[in-house]
Amino acid sequence: MKKVEFLFCLSGDVFYRKGDVVELNDKEALRLQKRNIVKILIDQEQVDEQVDEQVDEQVDEQVDEQVDEQVDEQVDEQVDEAQQKQKGKGKK
Repeated sequence: MKKVEFLFCLSGDVFYRKGDVVELNDKEALRLQKRNIVKILIDQEQVDEQVDEQVDEQVDEQVDEQVDEQVDEQVDEQVDEAQQKQKGKGKK
């Protein structure tokens, strides 16, 4: 089922006025869309889901990058400390 908005009046078994928003089966909606009688509307829920998915992906990527940077910094610090200890032991 697709939600459509009528761009023109259409009479038949049911009368539709310009601007009416109804749900039609997919085949009928596509047929009327090809004839420029209706405009298929995207449900707000679908839009919200797509936006949520994109935001989640971006947040996950940013978190992964930050974690990688922090781990790299900690490893570098530990390596530096270990090298300093080695230098200190060699001088004695």
